[in-house]
Amino acid sequence: MITSKNMLTTVVGVLCVAGIAFSIGLSIVTMRLVFIPMLIATGGPTREDAELFSIVSFTIAFVIHSVGAELWIRVTRPQPAISDSVSVSGSGGSPS
Repeated sequence: MITSKNMLTTVVGVLCVAGIAFSIGLSIVTMRLVFIPMLIATGGPTREDAELFSIVSFTIAFVIHSVGAELWIRVTRPQPAISDSVSVSGSGGSPS
């Protein structure tokens, strides 16, 4: 028997897997966008150069995506409502 809780768990699981697959694909594309121009700019890189460029491009892609994700979270996070119960005067003490 399929319950609504089971269906919700299945849908959330599928969306998480799709999100992870999208993230991996996006990171590979970003890494290649950095890596290929580095190889072209050097002309005939050695194996050591290619390994170094691979590490550098991975690091650059990681930083780009980390900064982008952090900015996205900060921009799209809902702002908390200001409560009337918060004291604005800043006295900090109890009323006497």
